[in-house]
Amino acid sequence: MTLDSLQRFGISVFEESGQDGLIFHIPGKQVFRSPKILSVEGDWSNAAFWLCAGALLPSGSKLTCTGLKLNSKQGDRAVVEILKRFGAEVHAENDSVTVSPAPLHSIEIDAENTPDLIPVLAAVASVAEGTTTVRNAGRLRIKESDRLLSTSTLLNSLGASVSETPDGLSITGREGLAGGVVQSFNDHRIAMTAAVISAACSAEVTIQNAEAVNKSYPNFFEDFLDLGGSLRKVE
Repeated sequence: MTLDSLQRFGISVFEESGQDGLIFHIPGKQVFRSPKILSVEGDWSNAAFWLCAGALLPSGSKLTCTGLKLNSKQGDRAVVEILKRFGAEVHAENDSVTVSPAPLHSIEIDAENTPDLIPVLAAVASVAEGTTTVRNAGRLRIKESDRLLSTSTLLNSLGASVSETPDGLSITGREGLAGGVVQSFNDHRIAMTAAVISAACSAEVTIQNAEAVNKSYPNFFEDFLDLGGSLRKVE
């Protein structure tokens, strides 16, 4: 994505294969040239929470995210194909993606290139038939929280069946979760995952330190309300 942005502003970058991987050469004293008009594409990482929510809604519902570049270089656009593999109804066209609920089943997820998707995908897996396996997710242990620990703790607190592996998760789906009080671990993705999985809970979900969403999505709970969610602030 960085290389693409540089090229759009007229900067030349040359790459070659080295013994330890790719080597990038950027000649100095280049002149940046404005592309005049530049469209900033939507954020797939944040859109993924709503797209996963679409798979968890009651039958007959649907949720659409717009402003998304379908051939984006953002790795998290993989959420579209992963939700299809789960069995959700997914329709992508132009700059929008619509997700509708359908019977969900377990899959295997290689998280090497999309680690940030794992918390919310684990939420989907927690109500999918069978056992979903997440692997190559070891780097999640050094994010804002140990996201393998925080994700499993979050979902298990709500009645899910999630166990950790050294580099991933094993998630056995249930028909629905119970609800309860959960900790965000001061991690924005854990707080947003907690809000999304509430759609599959029979009782309300209370998120402690929910303001963690401010790191990447300050208006998250406003959008949650606009989409029909219900929430109240607990003093």
